[in-house]
Amino acid sequence: MNESTSYFGGKSGSGTYQTIINQIPPHRLYVELFGGMLGIYRHKRPAQTSIIIEKDANLINRYKENFNIPAEYGTVMSLLNFANNRRSNGVKCFEGCALELFEFSAAYTALNNEDVFIYADPPYPHETRSSSTRYKNEMTDEQHKELLETLLSIPDAKIALSTYPNDQYYEFFLGRNEWRFIEFESHTRGGMAIEQLWMNYPEPTQLHDYQYLGEDYRERERISRKLKRWEAKFQDLAPLEQMAMLQRLNKTLDTSTEKQAYPQIKPSGSAVERTKLIEKSISETAELTLYRAAGMYERGMSLDEIAAVYDMSYNRLTAELRRRGLWEPIAKMIKKRRFAENRS
Repeated sequence: MNESTSYFGGKSGSGTYQTIINQIPPHRLYVELFGGMLGIYRHKRPAQTSIIIEKDANLINRYKENFNIPAEYGTVMSLLNFANNRRSNGVKCFEGCALELFEFSAAYTALNNEDVFIYADPPYPHETRSSSTRYKNEMTDEQHKELLETLLSIPDAKIALSTYPNDQYYEFFLGRNEWRFIEFESHTRGGMAIEQLWMNYPEPTQLHDYQYLGEDYRERERISRKLKRWEAKFQDLAPLEQMAMLQRLNKTLDTSTEKQAYPQIKPSGSAVERTKLIEKSISETAELTLYRAAGMYERGMSLDEIAAVYDMSYNRLTAELRRRGLWEPIAKMIKKRRFAENRS
């Protein structure tokens, strides 16, 4: 399924999805309002929970067949129940009008949270294109205004909005200093186009996904080669040398940066319920950063909180730590902590 050549406004063109993903901060819940061909969802690292809203039944069938994404008819209550369930792991598509579902859902707190990221890629406004029939489901200028006003109603969520440069968006965001935008070139079927991305948060200091880091292909390749060299050197170290290196790196990190990189999210549900979650294979990046679990525990995070950081159950975390020979320093700290608690 080649989106870049078959879907107008798709985001899988070279340099397009990479630029957008490089602006996405860490999040637990990912919401994509106008699914289309899922150019961003398919290329980014999955969130713990993802919600896609799409009106076109043909596209929804493609989601099922090609990406194994379950779907159901969207109601406000079904969407909110899925978004509110912090034990939800995976993705679900809700069939319906994104503008209507989102407008009613935004009135509830489930979407207005700091760990929520919302990506909206509505049909481009009519003033930016020569044809008014490029989309199966078009939007009027009034509907664009409704969308923008609804996005403003949930200031705690992180929001990114794709469009072509247009007067309506400029005038709407004029004076709203919390919103910013970037412009970049995008490959389309008709050639190069200027894409615009509006965001309600500052330039991120941490990203949800670092795999496309770099402004262009050449820089991404340079960074990738550099990271591979450093990773190889790190793997060549003895286990204790690896721990010593991580301890030294931890000391140099700013405390405020660490708190942003590792938010203390307390998973809901009992330990038994957590063990019933679908266990996902962890990425190479997660395997490498797992060595930092001891440092996080030393700084006061609980094992439940550390497990939530790595998006895995408590039992899976402890098993992975033991398999990599990283459990012993944590076990010693647990004993010291319990000893100190008993004495007090």
